[in-house]
Amino acid sequence: MTGILSESVNTGIISRIGFFDNHSDKTVDTGGNGVFFEYSGGTLKIVRRSYTSGSQVDTAISAANWSEGDRLDGTGPSGIVFDPTKTQIFWIDFEWLGVGSVRAGIIYNGQYICLHKFHHANILTAVYMSRASLPVRYEIQQVTGASAANMKMICCAVISEGGYKATGRVLSRPRTTTVNVGTTLIPLIAIRLSAGYNRAALLPVSADMMTTANQSLIYQIIYGATLTGGTWVSHDATYSGVEYNITATALTGGRIVDSGFLSTQGKQIQIALDTSDIPNVSIAGVTESVVFAALSTGTAATYASLTWRETS
Repeated sequence: MTGILSESVNTGIISRIGFFDNHSDKTVDTGGNGVFFEYSGGTLKIVRRSYTSGSQVDTAISAANWSEGDRLDGTGPSGIVFDPTKTQIFWIDFEWLGVGSVRAGIIYNGQYICLHKFHHANILTAVYMSRASLPVRYEIQQVTGASAANMKMICCAVISEGGYKATGRVLSRPRTTTVNVGTTLIPLIAIRLSAGYNRAALLPVSADMMTTANQSLIYQIIYGATLTGGTWVSHDATYSGVEYNITATALTGGRIVDSGFLSTQGKQIQIALDTSDIPNVSIAGVTESVVFAALSTGTAATYASLTWRETS
């Protein structure tokens, strides 16, 4: 993660850069977890955040207590004097498995400098944080009485050293009764992550539709639309963290990620979806819907279904 923690040295400002969230600004799933760099009161800290106890706990390690012996004050092996007003390259890596080690440091002149390690195996009695699927986050907070300050976000990357292979359970939900599609865009079926699973991954795989009317249709796959009416129902409370909606009557907003056409009575099409644009959740934990919608040149009774892969 690259950026500037604070463009001015101001002891009344708390700024953070890392891989984390915060229970206090989430409307659902109120846990907070992660690892991040924090600059406050003129001190740089490395923080592990955990919600395993049922409340958010920050274990903040200041530079004077870092495990690797380099405080970034010019006396350590790197010889670096940390300047929060200058661009930095921060890095964090962790073996998850619930009880692995976490390392954090900076990159300077092309060298990875490890500053602190959190070890957990054979030490803790539970996992060190309750979730490892988290957002990259840049945060700055003005403490009461402090003057204003700015931080700078530049770039970030999240990488899996073990590579990536699609995993997770593949599930599908059909609309078994038709909906009359007219000249106004209407939702056919929508899916989203349930509140208790809003840091999971929902990867749409395909969409399917068929009309029984002799009308032409235009379909759209929309991420993040707001639905009017309808009820969200759990797809499968035992095996899935997804809920669906087949009774919404309208939609607004969102971004169209796929579209196309269907014509001829009784014709069916299957749409393969590129899941690289994953419908994630907001920083506040609010889920984003995947909506399969359509409009027609007349009135067309239409069936639809969505298939997806989900991982926790």
